[in-house]
Amino acid sequence: MQKFISDYDNDDTTVSSKYNGPKFDAHVHLGSMKGINNLIKYREEFNIKKSVGIVWDDKTDVYETSFPDKFVFAKYFRSKHMFAANPDSKLLTDEIEKIYQQGFPIVKFWFGPRVRDYVKEYFKLEPKTIHLSDPIFKSIFAKMEELGLYLLIHVSDPDQWYEK
Repeated sequence: MQKFISDYDNDDTTVSSKYNGPKFDAHVHLGSMKGINNLIKYREEFNIKKSVGIVWDDKTDVYETSFPDKFVFAKYFRSKHMFAANPDSKLLTDEIEKIYQQGFPIVKFWFGPRVRDYVKEYFKLEPKTIHLSDPIFKSIFAKMEELGLYLLIHVSDPDQWYEK
């Protein structure tokens, strides 16, 4: 007999409501080694076997050496050109090519509300509104597909939800 989730509500089964199996953390920002050591400690406690480790620079050697087989690395795609009034798709696809040449299998894009603040502060530009349907992404995504890169996308900043 097939059981449904609702069949387990308020029953007397011994099925645990906690998942104890192996886990994959899909979104970890890698920064200081102190923070990474804490991350590794909690990973072991919660049976997290692997994580997508998002980096902003090209340096993954220290993580690979210190924590072998713990991460699949993603490179954060930050390009001033993407926020320009008339973005040059060649410059953007060249940056995707560079990420590929550096050996990253995943490219992370961030489009949450706070990205506007980041663009103002880091690039000193007034950001235009960016939509994933914007024509500029045709060439970026085509290049990623050509190279076999995975897309990791972050479209919200949930911490802002809790401020209200």
